[in-house]
Amino acid sequence: GDEIPVLMGSFNAPMLRLAGAIADGVILSFCPMDELPGRVAEVRAGAIEAGRDPGELQIALYMSAYAGNEVDAALERFRRLVLQYAVQPTHRAGFAESIPRLEQATELWNSGDRRRAMALIPDEAVLRLCPIGSPADVAGRLDATRAAGVTLPVLAPQSLAPGDVHTPLATIRAVAAAQRARGRTT
Repeated sequence: GDEIPVLMGSFNAPMLRLAGAIADGVILSFCPMDELPGRVAEVRAGAIEAGRDPGELQIALYMSAYAGNEVDAALERFRRLVLQYAVQPTHRAGFAESIPRLEQATELWNSGDRRRAMALIPDEAVLRLCPIGSPADVAGRLDATRAAGVTLPVLAPQSLAPGDVHTPLATIRAVAAAQRARGRTT
């Protein structure tokens, strides 16, 4: 039909269940792979509780990503991106598992000491939240999200510097080629 699906952006369990109960699906973001099955299960449980078929729901996952050789530069760029979201009161709980020193980082960030705040975000936390690495690594992460129940992985390639349009385009092309090599067309 001509109906436009309504997807809810959700982080915590009550919102995930609500998305399953009333929406056509959910949009997840900054979701570590080890937390993904639990979040998908919450959405499906919400659908079941509401008497809906969970198989009809769209589970989208928005992932900021970089595929290329400048991994150190990407880690620094994404560290800032992650922290900009993580310090928001409405989002903080969704990052607590990934960023052990989030409260201290938030205090520093809010006081204007962005450099020290970002220093509290380890590379491992950034990599848990964002696929960064070779095109094959990023394509593998897309496949892993599908295996965990995501029906629509959304890759959001990021630039490494303001105004840089070439890096996101290179990520798109490289990941698409890696996906084709894996026998995937989407």
